[in-house]
Amino acid sequence: MNQDFFKKRRTGILLHPTSLVGKGDAYRFIDFLAESGISLWQMLPLGPPHDDLSPYQCQSVHAANPALIDIIGGGNRTFKKRHKKIVWIFKTLLKNKRIGWKIMPYLKLYMLKEIWGGGNGL
Repeated sequence: MNQDFFKKRRTGILLHPTSLVGKGDAYRFIDFLAESGISLWQMLPLGPPHDDLSPYQCQSVHAANPALIDIIGGGNRTFKKRHKKIVWIFKTLLKNKRIGWKIMPYLKLYMLKEIWGGGNGL
């Protein structure tokens, strides 16, 4: 690694991705970092949190947090056709703000199991 990187004084920020509501927020945040001259972004663990939902420690360093997996994004038409019910349920719940933050990871995990054939079907 370049030694000059450590010689220069830098500014940074600590922010977990779950603090960003959506992709638009994420892009605005990255733009803000660049415009402000912030060159370091430290993130907390990205694994599934304990029941208190604290991002400071997670259950496993080897597992991804289901809440951070974008189930309906990316413009994947094949996925959306194949899983119309899941996409509809998820969008309806999000639109009506009927998903609590404690429920979201479990709902996404259930949906991921359905999508990849591990569930009982909707």
